[in-house]
Amino acid sequence: MLRLACAYAAAAYLAVPWAGLVLAATCVGALCEHRWRWGWTPALVLAVVLGGMDRPRQNANLPGEGVSLCATIWIDTRPVHHGERSSAWARVESWTMRDTTSAPHASSRLRVDRIRVRAPTRLPDYGGRCHVSGRLRAPIAARNFGGFDERRFMAARAVGAVLHAESVVTLDGAGGVAWRRHASEPVRNAIHARLRDTLAPREAALLAALVLGIRDDLDPALSESWRALGMSHVLALSGLHVGLVAGALLALVRSPRRRGGLLVLVGGVAVYAALGGLGPSVVRAAAMATWMACAAHAGRARDPRTALQCAALLLVLAAPERARDLRFQLSCLATLGILVWLPVLARAFTEPMRSPAARSLQRALGVCGVGLAAQAATLPLVVTRFGMLSWAAPLANLTLVPIVGVALLLTLAGVPVQLVSETLARAVWLVAGTLVHGVLRLTDLAPERWDPRVFMPAHPGVGPLAWLCAGASLAAGLGFASGRRGRAWSALGIACLSACGLGVAATRARAPVWEVVALDVGQGDALVARFDAHGWLLDAGNDRPHDAGARTIVPHLRRAGMQRLRGLVLTHPHRDHYGGAAAVLSAIDVDTVYVARASYDAAPYAALRDAVPGVPWRGLAAGERLGLAPGYAAEVLWPPERDVLGSGANGVSLVLWARGAGKPDLLALGDLEEDGERALLEAHQRALAARASCMAIVKVGHHGSDTSSTPELLDAVDPEIALISVGVRNRYGHPAAQTLSALRARDCVTLRTDRGGAVRVVLRGGTLWVERPATSAYAVFVDR
Repeated sequence: MLRLACAYAAAAYLAVPWAGLVLAATCVGALCEHRWRWGWTPALVLAVVLGGMDRPRQNANLPGEGVSLCATIWIDTRPVHHGERSSAWARVESWTMRDTTSAPHASSRLRVDRIRVRAPTRLPDYGGRCHVSGRLRAPIAARNFGGFDERRFMAARAVGAVLHAESVVTLDGAGGVAWRRHASEPVRNAIHARLRDTLAPREAALLAALVLGIRDDLDPALSESWRALGMSHVLALSGLHVGLVAGALLALVRSPRRRGGLLVLVGGVAVYAALGGLGPSVVRAAAMATWMACAAHAGRARDPRTALQCAALLLVLAAPERARDLRFQLSCLATLGILVWLPVLARAFTEPMRSPAARSLQRALGVCGVGLAAQAATLPLVVTRFGMLSWAAPLANLTLVPIVGVALLLTLAGVPVQLVSETLARAVWLVAGTLVHGVLRLTDLAPERWDPRVFMPAHPGVGPLAWLCAGASLAAGLGFASGRRGRAWSALGIACLSACGLGVAATRARAPVWEVVALDVGQGDALVARFDAHGWLLDAGNDRPHDAGARTIVPHLRRAGMQRLRGLVLTHPHRDHYGGAAAVLSAIDVDTVYVARASYDAAPYAALRDAVPGVPWRGLAAGERLGLAPGYAAEVLWPPERDVLGSGANGVSLVLWARGAGKPDLLALGDLEEDGERALLEAHQRALAARASCMAIVKVGHHGSDTSSTPELLDAVDPEIALISVGVRNRYGHPAAQTLSALRARDCVTLRTDRGGAVRVVLRGGTLWVERPATSAYAVFVDR
């Protein structure tokens, strides 16, 4: 237990956080050795390698968006096609860069070796050479809390930039590995084409993702459903697929001790790894299988833990960026959990029973236990990176994964069969498609609004609890395997207690007393507020070119544990404020939708009511009060019951003034412009000035344009914090320079979503804390 705790502490407090999980996997695997022998060596060498590596260096000379690139490249992966558009990783042979605002860049100071290419046309297959020209940009860090971090994703693949190609010209010649270009990729494409010709679209797309790792035609809704069921690891080619193939080949050759059996086993695993695209998880599993097969052939002890350590070491030494790859980390941890618990489960669930039903139940429990062991080992990474767990994952892995495994093996068996008889191969694939169809039907049985995921709160104690649960479960497995049952049961009790603590933290997490989050939804507004555990959403962003409701708002609400909103407030009927509302109303329970009474009958609102019926709507007018939480209410300052300005939708924007004892004031101005602000001040200037000392936050009107935020309004309000929701390099020029100058002149902290992404303002004690996705929190002291 002490050695296990030391290994986990070393992994958690390494100077290289992203290497901690891989180091934990190898160190804890090394703890399986009960005496000092060479099995420790790979873990120690890998610890030294990872401990000496620096963080991924950012290229200081990488230019910004104003730089054009002309490059000769060759495609390094199979392109992903989205209609006529496509994207792929590419190696750069030569390039020239020119800044549109200055002289050409000195290419000798730039490092552009591998890039991500996004093209408006179909890119050539693996190895194809082409000449591309377009705009180069650096990877973008996460712009919303818990959102996609492109910088981390690309650093794990040693990619330094993204090229948005405007023209693509295919060239003669080819790059890359010859056997992959002439054998592996053509076979993958041929199998994919045959699957599409033989099966229905959904079944063909799922089998292509399962067997070949090709996800071009996969339904995003299916991916989301499988992610909710805890089965996303099946969609991504992993060690599970290689293990199934290796097991089938081992059953065929019986023993790798003979030279023919070794060649069939190693060759079959290598061929499948090539067909699967040589992903990090597949390569790791193939390396383990090869190591163990060679050890068995040589008559040496087949220790899978040593094979895991050596495979991880060799792969990291060959490509150090793999240590930052989430798929590689999950694969190592899951394999470690299975290897620790597999001997224990084999003894516990293979003893002879009196009845066949009891034996079947024991085998089923054994399979479920293996899945639980893998999930327990990967628990820290899943919780810290995704902030969620799925309570349906054990059941789904018990019932659906075996069916998927049989379908996968049948699909692979159909590949050599078609060399003999194409009709027989189609029959085999039809059987696999039938099995997959059954899995799809079982997946579709879940109600549309049913979500088995439990989202963990962003609390500093959640991570240590997850690590404690995983470490204790591994220690319990080691204890049972070594015969130390007393220590094993103690560790298992610790694991259960920490798991219960995680469940309590997820279900009874104390919501902040006062929290406002301005999400980065591009050129639009979306303000999520939580007051004493009551959730509110002010505006829902745009649905063009991407639906901000489905892509940004709903995931944020779920990660925050807000499955129900007390209200959705739509300030006015402009698409950048109501566009994502349909997705939010379809996925989240909303008590009431609030709009201005003057715009209640607007055509966009009528269409929204028809699209998502069953949700109550209420119109608000100036002078009414809206209860946000006990002791905290919002007064409607604008508009009146009718449009008195006649200036369009902006003139009837809802303006809410939220205030209450012990909490900051919040003024949300929608898109109200100068004429509306003057009319509002005529009625409420004295009241606003009286509360100026409490006016902590203002949601700046109309994205900070020069038609809003007049000096008279800012003088009356005197805010400490100004939130501006605005898109990066938007075509309107928001926010205006004069608005920013006026805010600076009044010593106001201005926070923009186009500079650093989302903004979270939280009240802790008597201090407002400002948090951004990629920076540390800082305090804003407000004298109230």
